[in-house]
Amino acid sequence: MAKETITGYKVGLYLEKEEGSNEFIRVLCANSISLDITTEALPTDCQDVDGADGNFASSEPGQISWTAGGELSVRNFTGADIATNVSAADLVDYQLAGRKLKLQYQLGKVTGSPVYSGLVWINKNGFSGANKDTVKAAVAFTGTGPLTKSAVVI
Repeated sequence: MAKETITGYKVGLYLEKEEGSNEFIRVLCANSISLDITTEALPTDCQDVDGADGNFASSEPGQISWTAGGELSVRNFTGADIATNVSAADLVDYQLAGRKLKLQYQLGKVTGSPVYSGLVWINKNGFSGANKDTVKAAVAFTGTGPLTKSAVVI
């Protein structure tokens, strides 16, 4: 079985730009993107169980939550590029409107690569820029509801 390292440019963050279109547009100019999944630990410690000594915790998995995010180089899009890109300004507009977005996180660029999808809202946006450097934007998404898995179809 062959193994292929997945490099950063083969990972993509996609959003449904036009609500209800079910058409996903890649967030371009991303320097880095992330997908984080957390499972809550539910304590199951019980002092009256045989072998319990109080030194070791026991737990069961609880609710799963997830977040996504990215750092982007800020670009102004004009003409036809406006429709085919998600800009940093779009992300601010979505946050200010309280819009929930469909998000896809693609892990690879070949047929069969996993794609994780779900509904998100933007909980943090920010910009930073230094003299003689490009402006960067950072965005954080909070998942609401399930994160599902499918496969890339090319």
